[in-house]
Amino acid sequence: MKWPDLASDARLPALRCFMALCAAALALTGLVANVLFARLQRSERRRRAAFLELATIQGSAPVMLLVVDETLRVRKANPLAVQFAGRNVSEVLGLGPGGAIGCLNALGDPNGCGQSPDCESCAIRVAVSDTLRHGLPHSGVEAWVPVSVDGRPMRCCLQISTVPMQLYAGARTALLCAQDITARKRAEEEIRQLNAELEQRVRDRTAQLEAANQELEAFAYSVSHDLRAPLRGIDGWSLALAEDFGGKLDPQARRYLERVRSEARHMDQLIDDLLELSRVARAPLSRGPVDLAAMAADIAARLCEAQPGRPLEVAIQPDLPARGDARLLEVALTNLLGNAFKFSGKRAGARIEFGRTELAGLAVFYVRDNGAGFDMAHAASLFRAFQRLHSASEYPGTGVGLAIVKRIVERHGGRIWAEAQAGRGATFYFTLE
Repeated sequence: MKWPDLASDARLPALRCFMALCAAALALTGLVANVLFARLQRSERRRRAAFLELATIQGSAPVMLLVVDETLRVRKANPLAVQFAGRNVSEVLGLGPGGAIGCLNALGDPNGCGQSPDCESCAIRVAVSDTLRHGLPHSGVEAWVPVSVDGRPMRCCLQISTVPMQLYAGARTALLCAQDITARKRAEEEIRQLNAELEQRVRDRTAQLEAANQELEAFAYSVSHDLRAPLRGIDGWSLALAEDFGGKLDPQARRYLERVRSEARHMDQLIDDLLELSRVARAPLSRGPVDLAAMAADIAARLCEAQPGRPLEVAIQPDLPARGDARLLEVALTNLLGNAFKFSGKRAGARIEFGRTELAGLAVFYVRDNGAGFDMAHAASLFRAFQRLHSASEYPGTGVGLAIVKRIVERHGGRIWAEAQAGRGATFYFTLE
């Protein structure tokens, strides 16, 4: 047999080229295979890492997590869900979502739920079915579920959320998140009951207060009519005695008679002040815009008319708008300005001011005089009823006026205080809401 002379064969270059191409193809195939294999390895590592991360999250999640397939069977469950159901993992997988969480209505159903008459309206079943069929998520759904705790049946409230997911190829699944909120719902119910009891107590106390106010009104009526009649009798008979037999009485007896009449008039004024104190504490507020500057000007004019010829300077700052009950605010200003007139009566060059200033961004009204003033050591008792810092012989009065002012200011949501110096006048400040 004769071997061909390859060296002289014309096909040798082509054969060499073909063999080179085959070698290159084999090398490229190996390279591609190596690259693909490396990628597959990286992908597998990422998948395993993701799986481990998901398993870690699932295991440590503070809520129950169940993966439910299209047949309403549980495919996966985290430890909290298994613990809540009181079963092991093998017993939970393959059940319906109700059975997987230990619903007593599902105990007779081999699939876990769906056989009880209550199952059709079960919020858990409805939410999971809607998510599986239509891909719609649900959040914050609350469902009361009968379960067994330590062998005792009880109802617990679960707050659930569902989201569609595709955990397995070609299979539609839903992730069910559930949280036991029974303690919170019971606390809310206790709060509702406490609020209802509190509202009932408020209604009872309001009724008692209304009854007390009616009794106070009856008492005020009795004071106004029954006590004033004897006072009018004392004053009237004393006046008749002075007029008919005054000439037969010596000067001391006439002074006694005048003292009796003066005390009767003082008692009558005291009754008026007590009734006024009672009225300002109970009268309903009718709030509206009030021009305090115009109101103070009218009050000052009336006070000056009562003492004609008295040298007095009255300064009222213009444009003093406020909001409140006009009638009660007039009572308060009348008492404050009346006190300023009274206690500056013995001062030469007396001056009374009414105006407004600001304190920490809040409008503060004030009444200032340069009269008798008082010692600030006694300022704490200034606004108490019947508390007087000057004797009645020096400055007449009942000691109720400032208590009335305090009630009115507080009913408007404000406060009142005073600054003074004995012999150098006083300033009364007040705020309104």
